[in-house]
Amino acid sequence: MEVYFLLFVALGLPLIAVIGNAITRWFAALPQSAPADFVLAVVIFDAVVAAQSEDFKPHIQNTIVSAHLVAIYIGLILVGMFLWGISVWFVERRIVDYYDWSGRKFINFPFFAFFLSLLIPVMAFFVSVAPLTYKG
Repeated sequence: MEVYFLLFVALGLPLIAVIGNAITRWFAALPQSAPADFVLAVVIFDAVVAAQSEDFKPHIQNTIVSAHLVAIYIGLILVGMFLWGISVWFVERRIVDYYDWSGRKFINFPFFAFFLSLLIPVMAFFVSVAPLTYKG
């Protein structure tokens, strides 16, 4: 049974995320993009930590974080999915709307959307790693 759970965590979760991402982008008529896909990879990491929390607990120095590791990472999954949704449905939509596909150039440069496309993945990464590295 342990082998099947490991296969699900190692192969099933990423496969579900990739298929869900592709279907969502197909329905939204949006191209693939690295920022939102990186946020999705962070969500998969959060799911792995929540599913395999006993393997991570010995490496966490803060006892409060260690005791509530599953709850913290389930919350981070929800936050990550929210950030992924913002990246796909708001940020990328704005960038695509400002792009002239026939001339392959930007009509107007969407500074705020580009700023968010860089900020969201970095923020998701640091929020997901913080509970593992927090010593306070």
